[in-house]
Amino acid sequence: MATKKISALTAVTNAAGSDEFVIVQGGVTYRATRAKNASKGADIASAATTDIGAATGEYVEVTGTTTITSFGTVATGTKRVVRFMGGLTLTYNATSLILPTSANITTVADDIGEFISLGSGSWICSRFSRKNGNTLTVGSTAITMVAKSIVETEGAAVASAATADIWAVADGNTVHITGTTTITSFGTAPQAGAWMKVIFDGELTLTHGANLNLQGSANITTKANDFAFVYADTTTLFRVIYFPSDATSPTLASTISFSVNKNGTNQTAVVSATPTLVTWSTVTWDTNSVFASNKFTPVILGKYFLAAGFQWTAFADGVDTIVKIYKNGALHKQVIIVSGSAATQGACIAVVVEVLVSTDYFEVYAQQGSGTDKIIDGTAAYTWFMGHKIN
Repeated sequence: MATKKISALTAVTNAAGSDEFVIVQGGVTYRATRAKNASKGADIASAATTDIGAATGEYVEVTGTTTITSFGTVATGTKRVVRFMGGLTLTYNATSLILPTSANITTVADDIGEFISLGSGSWICSRFSRKNGNTLTVGSTAITMVAKSIVETEGAAVASAATADIWAVADGNTVHITGTTTITSFGTAPQAGAWMKVIFDGELTLTHGANLNLQGSANITTKANDFAFVYADTTTLFRVIYFPSDATSPTLASTISFSVNKNGTNQTAVVSATPTLVTWSTVTWDTNSVFASNKFTPVILGKYFLAAGFQWTAFADGVDTIVKIYKNGALHKQVIIVSGSAATQGACIAVVVEVLVSTDYFEVYAQQGSGTDKIIDGTAAYTWFMGHKIN
């Protein structure tokens, strides 16, 4: 700003209550504004549109925890210093809410941001200060550079759940996960390429699937003090690099295995010439809880050996018996046997199948061509279904 020395004043005027002075010298009029301290406006409750532009002072405190997507509309150049009184999310927008790191910010109480209006409802955050003094980084985790070394911080613990949202932690990039609930997802990352460090406080299962890409394409059973890097391939798919605390290989649930039978309960009314689902009353073993509702749903991708067999209580000579493996509700493989006598007859099948998506499932169906209803013998040694993952 240019400075001009005024040697002889004709007049200096100031309207009551105004910060602007009008200075007249030699027929030339100059205007000046008195320096002032920022005043505090009334508190504003957080909302999707939190109208800080309408605040009664340059400094304003925002209360509540509602996600903010807009700061309202005010003249270009208007500045607001905002103190956040609780944890909420500022939603990044490349036009209307421009934030450092081009990512959402999750606040904690006493974080302070300075925002400047760009007009037409758009704002830019010119600086953002964490309460704990840490530098704001992608994912709102704290990493500070000190003498070319990285100083990292530990955030609040996250309770295990089907979706354990490690990215909601605002005060650190290392988190402990407590509890023993099976985890299938780590929530939603702020962007691809974000990463977190995780320490497990107890034994739980990480489930390989649509959201977790685990070593060996298999579930992992954690132990206390095991450690993992979680890297966001996308905002919802996470690559997990796992380090067991005892320096052994992680417990991979790659040996998926199950065996079921009917436990002596006959299955009646198997209609002639109609594929009939074979039902199973007893689970002999199921290492990863992959068998339920008469279906084998392995979850983990790969190849599996499956075998099944059944026997009729009575049958006629020369009649077809068919045992079928269904995949996702449709015929996948089958074996046809023609009875050679009027004695009790049955059939069995052994196949290798491939699981391509985590929702693939397999069932056993029986079919016969006697012309009348038949009964499947429920004896455990006669009627059974089992499978095992091929490593």
